[in-house]
Amino acid sequence: MTNEEFEKQLARLPEAVALMSGLCAQLLPTPVSWDAEKMEMTMCFHTDEGVCNPVGWVHGGMIATMFDNGMGVLAGCFADGAFTPTVTLNLEYLRPTPVGEKLLLHAKIVKLGRSLIHMRGELVMESEPAKPCAMASAVFAVHKTKKV
Repeated sequence: MTNEEFEKQLARLPEAVALMSGLCAQLLPTPVSWDAEKMEMTMCFHTDEGVCNPVGWVHGGMIATMFDNGMGVLAGCFADGAFTPTVTLNLEYLRPTPVGEKLLLHAKIVKLGRSLIHMRGELVMESEPAKPCAMASAVFAVHKTKKV
C-alpha cells in the first residue's frame, strides 16, 4: 500500500466515527503521522477528567480503549474498509498516566494476513516520549462480509 492509498482509507475515519457513540467515539485517535510501506502510524489522544480513575490518573480501561481504537484504525486501513473486530488485546501498564497529558500511540502491523492482522503498540506522553506508559499487542480479524 502506498501512503496515498493509506490516506484515502484514513479519509473514511469520520464515517466510522458516525457509527460509534458515547465515550468510545470520544476516544478515537487523531492521526499524526504514518508510513504505509512500514505499516505503522502515530496517533494522538487528548485526556480529561472524564477518563480518570479515583486517584486522578487515566483509567486503565480507557488506556485499553485507546489501544483498541487506535490500532483498530490502522488495521481497518489495511483491510480495505472491512470490519476488523478485536480478537485479542494484551496490555502491559508500565507507569501511571496523568490526566490532561497529550498521549501518542505508536502502532505497527507486524503481520498482515488475509484473515488476521497482528499488531504492536506503545503509548507515551508527548512530554516524555522516551518513557512508555503502556505497551500492547493485538490481533484483529478481517471480516470481509461487513464493511464500515
